[in-house]
Amino acid sequence: MLRNDLKKEVFIRCVELHLESGKPVGSKILKKRFFEDLGDSTIRLYLNKLSKERLLENVKNYCGRRPTDYGWRCFLRWNIDNIILNDEELRTIKSMSLIGKIMFLSSLLKIYYILRESDGHMVEGGLENILKNREFRKNENIADFAVFLTKAKKYLDQLSRKYKDESLVLYIGKEFPLNGKESTPFSFIAKRFSNKFICFLALKRINYPYLVKLIEHTFK
Repeated sequence: MLRNDLKKEVFIRCVELHLESGKPVGSKILKKRFFEDLGDSTIRLYLNKLSKERLLENVKNYCGRRPTDYGWRCFLRWNIDNIILNDEELRTIKSMSLIGKIMFLSSLLKIYYILRESDGHMVEGGLENILKNREFRKNENIADFAVFLTKAKKYLDQLSRKYKDESLVLYIGKEFPLNGKESTPFSFIAKRFSNKFICFLALKRINYPYLVKLIEHTFK
């Protein structure tokens, strides 16, 4: 897919800037922050190529790009092995109860959580955490999240009945099975642990390599 290291670096830096600001990323900020030696036209050329390869997408009414669902998936795959977890965070997590760990991750990563017990009872929370993301400045995203939450709980119930593996389940954006073809700004992450299911709902704009590594380490 990516034929040279420079194009891949442009993509990675574009994702990093989008994670930082929540805004579409253009050639000017990329040049200023990371590629002073490259011409504007060269950076724009790489951005156009990355869009053609479905890693980035244009955003209506903005002069910039953000990762596609496929782009986020590639960002995870290319960076997961480079993540080094914070020792202080790991020590804090180790000392906590199960619900304490879940709540800590919810606060740290600004994500919503659902804990499904083996008897089907669900404990959920973290609304105050996920609402801290800048995407929720738009009221329609709050309504969209309410719909997504209903679907997520329904799918988690299905997952608990058929999925016996303990490997992590991750759906980014429109990958989520109950979405059909419609787009969504959210992602679904779930893992079986001690005969329970732990589920996190996140904005698509999240550091997936760190998220996945931290969840897998915490609930192993």
